[in-house]
Amino acid sequence: MLFAIETSGSTGGVALLEGEVLLGEVSLSTHETYSRRLIPMAEWLFAKVGITWQEIRHIAVGIGPGSFTGLRIGLAMAKGFAYSLGVPLYGIPSLDALASHVSAAPGEIVCPVLDARKSQVYGAWYRICGETGLPIPEGPPLALAPARLVSLLPAQGRIFFLGDGFVRYAPIFLDALGDRVVPVPGHLAHPRAATVGFIASRKISRGMLPHDIMTLEPLYIRPSDAEIAHAAHEGV
Repeated sequence: MLFAIETSGSTGGVALLEGEVLLGEVSLSTHETYSRRLIPMAEWLFAKVGITWQEIRHIAVGIGPGSFTGLRIGLAMAKGFAYSLGVPLYGIPSLDALASHVSAAPGEIVCPVLDARKSQVYGAWYRICGETGLPIPEGPPLALAPARLVSLLPAQGRIFFLGDGFVRYAPIFLDALGDRVVPVPGHLAHPRAATVGFIASRKISRGMLPHDIMTLEPLYIRPSDAEIAHAAHEGV
């Protein structure tokens, strides 16, 4: 039994899986902070599925990139649950989870793009594996301008785009890539706790070792505003 958390964006939630079978999921997009909504969502889900916390054997959490505040809250709660229950913790990159929403032919490219604000996106590109049908990353996640991301993408073939970053900057991608762009439907545009859990379950079955509860950190990619301001102050 695995409990999963995803809080990298405004839409997020929790999920319960038994192996790779989804038992239930709660996703919400509200102005209420994750610190206020996560535990009530989890308690409601546990009650509806009919299990207790003592039945949980694994915790999985989306580690970003995404909202700095959301990631900190989600990871802190995941660590707290894992520590109190004495179960292993697994961190899953949120772009990996988002890319897994796409079903495409082997060898084709999937490009999840999240809005990073400040005229940037968080992006990466993946190639569909012929054996598993799952996306395999071809490089690390990046924080960069949309036009810069376009310049780094493979030069040929269709590219499946999804995510709120693609929605916001769609004209840039369409102008540069034309009919190579395959937009993925909007209901698949947000990372989901269920997908975080599915990826974790599959990796656990293949021998993935858990992360250290004390040292696992969010995948921020770029420094926060507070860190930039502190660095500027220290440089004065």
